[in-house]
Amino acid sequence: MGGSMLKHRLKAFASILKRRYVVVILACFLSLFTAFISDALLLFRAAYFLIMAAVFGFLWTQLNSTRGITARFDTSTSVLTAGESLNITYSVENSSSFPRLWLEVSVASTIYSNPVQQIISLLPGRTKELSFSVSCPNRGLYALGPVNVTTWDPFRLLKHRKAYGDEKEIIVYPETEELPFFDIELGKDSISTRQRRLQDLLSSQMSGVRPYVAGDDFRRIHWPSTARMGNLMVKIPEPDISNQTWLVLDMQEEGFPSARDNIELLVKAAASVAKKLVEAGRSAGLIYYSGERHFVENSSDKHHLWSLLTEMALAQPMGRMPVYEVIRHEISVISSGLAVIVFSHRTDPELEPVIRHLKGQGVDCRLIQAEPPGHQDKEALYPLVAALRASRVKAYVITPGKPLSQGMRDHADLVSEGETAASK
Repeated sequence: MGGSMLKHRLKAFASILKRRYVVVILACFLSLFTAFISDALLLFRAAYFLIMAAVFGFLWTQLNSTRGITARFDTSTSVLTAGESLNITYSVENSSSFPRLWLEVSVASTIYSNPVQQIISLLPGRTKELSFSVSCPNRGLYALGPVNVTTWDPFRLLKHRKAYGDEKEIIVYPETEELPFFDIELGKDSISTRQRRLQDLLSSQMSGVRPYVAGDDFRRIHWPSTARMGNLMVKIPEPDISNQTWLVLDMQEEGFPSARDNIELLVKAAASVAKKLVEAGRSAGLIYYSGERHFVENSSDKHHLWSLLTEMALAQPMGRMPVYEVIRHEISVISSGLAVIVFSHRTDPELEPVIRHLKGQGVDCRLIQAEPPGHQDKEALYPLVAALRASRVKAYVITPGKPLSQGMRDHADLVSEGETAASK
């Protein structure tokens, strides 16, 4: 009990010592005490210098404080895609009657580890606008802000800091890629594409309504809701259950650091497939387990793509359940649809019979497999792909560092190698 209390007090004392002004005061007293004991003229002069520097620094930070300073920031957008740059603009205004010298301005954010700092000076009544760009290479949800304005004394012993503005959320969608070799005509429909689109437009079956957006077909306007809301409202068509495509994403926790590249590759592939499906007017939904169940309903509405990309942007490999167990848990949902596309970064032998079971229920199944980095997993890859190929299930092998379209184009060669390895 006494040891834990002493440890707590030492931690509290260490946190106090982190404050520079406390260190300055302690240094002044220590130098004076040493000077009196030793009666050395040099130490007295050093003590006087420290005391004068501390007093001068205190007066400087009070006179050159952030009183009268206002700051704000803005961004070009709050939504962007991985690999794009975010433009950040911020302004600092001095509404006091005194100039402000050597203001250190920075914008806090979780996008970067080291914030960009700029030193400015402002005359009374003046405003200075600054801007910079930051690259966003990784998907996810980030915080931007506030603007931190810091003033130091000339010796950088004492400082005064104030934050302006609130945090702003920045969402970075996963990068997508065109997939010219990926066939999205999943399953066999009895209705032609033209008839299906017309049915979606004119069908009275709808899952809800949303505000009209420029480019929406006027035939989808829901007039009762428009009259009630006072604004144009359009129907969100109820997805045809027999035409649903489920994207099942493997978010099982990676076993080794190099697997992170494969997971990012899978998210990119899933986002690219979702984009191609929705832009073609086909219905798509998303299922993955990452600590808890994440589920996005099927929809063919073109604005549904942003719901899918948002969920994929936040997906993290924290799941304990392998992807074949996810499929078993969701079998009633998946089997009611037309097709399922499984995105896996592990070569689990249990995956093949689960996919064959779905195939037997009339569901068009596909596997997009990231090439595993481990030697043993690579050896298990070819038999898995060959077994699925023998069951007339399309399997694509994608590799980190290569374009997705190239990975799918090389798929036939990889399967041939797999069939040869499996036959041996």
